[in-house]
Amino acid sequence: MTSMASQVGTEEQWVLEPALRPYLRLAALICVFCFLIGVILNSIPFNQGSIPLALGVVGGLLGVLFAASALFLWLSMLSYWWNVIRKEQGPSWGWPVALVLGNWVAAVVFYFLVFRPFAERQTDASSL
Repeated sequence: MTSMASQVGTEEQWVLEPALRPYLRLAALICVFCFLIGVILNSIPFNQGSIPLALGVVGGLLGVLFAASALFLWLSMLSYWWNVIRKEQGPSWGWPVALVLGNWVAAVVFYFLVFRPFAERQTDASSL
């Protein structure tokens, strides 16, 4: 039985490149961090228009960073499903529907539950 990585051509599995894994991990962590910061800041009562300028600038920068990270992670996880999982397991539509409807939240869940365990197994197997 062949592994997922050997069945799929290297040009089609760019998301499995070892050099890309730290960036995917960073993108997932940025999404989680920004989500938690958003939840915390939403629990603080601010009067309309009284948000300090520094907090507004930091919030704007975090928003841009979050959007770029979420888009990168979401597109990477969709690509991973399309190029690896779909070809290995056939066209099941649970994860792609979840990724499309759940957007970045589903991409973070997919990263931690599906992609990361597979990438770690692949790294362990290649180091033997």
